[in-house]
Amino acid sequence: MEDCTDKIDDLGKDYLKRIIAGIARMQSLIDDLLALSMVSRKKLPFQSVDSGKLVKEAVNRLGYIIEEKKVNIEIDDELSFIYCEPVKIKEVFYNFISNAIKYN
Repeated sequence: MEDCTDKIDDLGKDYLKRIIAGIARMQSLIDDLLALSMVSRKKLPFQSVDSGKLVKEAVNRLGYIIEEKKVNIEIDDELSFIYCEPVKIKEVFYNFISNAIKYN
């Protein structure tokens, strides 16, 4: 994108933006598959975790789609701690937020 912006027209720039967004989506899918693979192979221990931190991590992973869809996400600073398997719950938050953005 940096190398080509002054050499291509607006349509070409739009195509490059779509390619970059597609790459980000593909990376997210790969990350999800790797996380699922890890979760399904071993039993993760339950622990007390800050649910706000997990939600923020899920939102950070969705940065590309949030930017693309021009969505504003606000996260309360005082979300409670929960007793859970953090990896699995983070995936749940990721899926909830992702679906909310896609189907809104």
